[in-house]
Amino acid sequence: MIRTPVKRAGLATGVAGTAIVLLVQWSMGVWNAGWGSDPDSPAHLVSALLIREYAQTGIAAGRSPMEFALDYYHRFQKAAIGHWPPLYHACLALWMTFTPNSPPWIHAFQALLAGAVAGLTVLLGSFVLGIRRSVLAGIVVAAAPAILNIGCSMLADLMLAVWVTGGLVAFMLYWRKPGWKPAAWLGACAAAALFTKPTGVILLAIPPFCVLARKRWSLLGERTFWWPALFSLALAGPWYLAFFNDARDGYLQPKLLFSWLVATPLANAVFVTKVLGLAGAILAAAGAWRFRRRTAASLLACSVAAGYLLFTLILPSKAFRHYAPLTPSMAILAVAGLTQFLRSIPGCGPGGLSRWCGWLILPVVAASVRLDVTDSGVRPMVESLLARSGRPQTWLVAGSAAFEGDVIAEAALRKPSAGLTVYRGTKLFMRGRWDPWNARLAVRSPAEVAELIGRCSVHTVILGRDSPDVVAAAVSRNPQYWKPRQTGLRSEAGVVFERIGPPPAGLGPPLIQKP
Repeated sequence: MIRTPVKRAGLATGVAGTAIVLLVQWSMGVWNAGWGSDPDSPAHLVSALLIREYAQTGIAAGRSPMEFALDYYHRFQKAAIGHWPPLYHACLALWMTFTPNSPPWIHAFQALLAGAVAGLTVLLGSFVLGIRRSVLAGIVVAAAPAILNIGCSMLADLMLAVWVTGGLVAFMLYWRKPGWKPAAWLGACAAAALFTKPTGVILLAIPPFCVLARKRWSLLGERTFWWPALFSLALAGPWYLAFFNDARDGYLQPKLLFSWLVATPLANAVFVTKVLGLAGAILAAAGAWRFRRRTAASLLACSVAAGYLLFTLILPSKAFRHYAPLTPSMAILAVAGLTQFLRSIPGCGPGGLSRWCGWLILPVVAASVRLDVTDSGVRPMVESLLARSGRPQTWLVAGSAAFEGDVIAEAALRKPSAGLTVYRGTKLFMRGRWDPWNARLAVRSPAEVAELIGRCSVHTVILGRDSPDVVAAAVSRNPQYWKPRQTGLRSEAGVVFERIGPPPAGLGPPLIQKP
């Protein structure tokens, strides 16, 4: 089992990791920058708001979850439960229930998850490094590009990293001494991972890959070896069967042999180098090679290799955040590699300068962080629009997926009542699958757009800079019906138009595609 001093060091590192992410959020202006840094970020937030509102109002009203979810989706068309499992959203909804309804507190949830990953890294690192260097690895994780990018947006990959790191700790214990306790721990983490994201299957892929790489065939004969897979699949399997068509969206499905064998592997190799930055990846590779004969280090290297093969051949990835759960493994190997390099320098042997010079890895990793934080003025715009009379409002937002999501998430957060409906241009004017590779514009003229806007009884049109020209023309070229409004939205981000006079009666939600 893990010793008490290691657990205490992990707790302290977790607190420090949380503080690091909170400091980065504050210094980079994340708390005031909206939710559209990543197109998926608003969807996670709106899904959590859906669960929170159902718990607060839907249950008492006796409404079924599906009926309530469809009604909520028609009002705020960014909810994505079904595409993603609900564990992350349920935990975030619980957090928002007992904390102030403000962006800093919502982002603090991500900081806590990052701290948990950093703390668990200390436990995982204790199998390879001493306590001091395990703490260093935990701090490196909190400052890593993969963790900070997710920690500054509302993405479920950070919670997935918690379950994967905890599962790796359990697997290390199981490798040392097979038994039902570490198997149960691993099974619980695997089930939680699958209920967080489909990419949580990585935790089920790592054990058999390690057995294959290390040729420890005797583990296959242990009944407890199969418990985690059976337990997690029994719990999460029905969910994925029910929402298979929704859950598979968002992952590349290469149709060409070149894409499968060359383009995707190269893209994912680049993603691996972005987890800790290029220098950190080189140090991790050096550590994996230097300690290849040590069991614990080789298992960590196998976990990274298993993730790469999974995201290259089985669930082809198009985002480096999918590798965030592997950050602890790479950070531990990088610290080990740097330590050995420093010890080879005269005067930096064990107990010498290597004890302190190892912290040089922090600025090396931190220098690779690139955060895209832009305040487009969506928040003051939403506040300005909602400051009008209490009558029901209907908005249309058209632009990029990130811009639309930012507006919808901010509106749902500010006014989660039935008095507001926000239509998405990509749902109203586009047809096909949700992703831009398969969607197509379903309107050909401004007249068609104007007819749809009228049928939806839209009061306000919010046009992002990426809105289709035909949609912008339907509003901007009809000054007798629409007038520009100053709302605080930055001119480079978009423009807001308000209807002159009362809108048509409209036809309501049946016009909108089902989620």
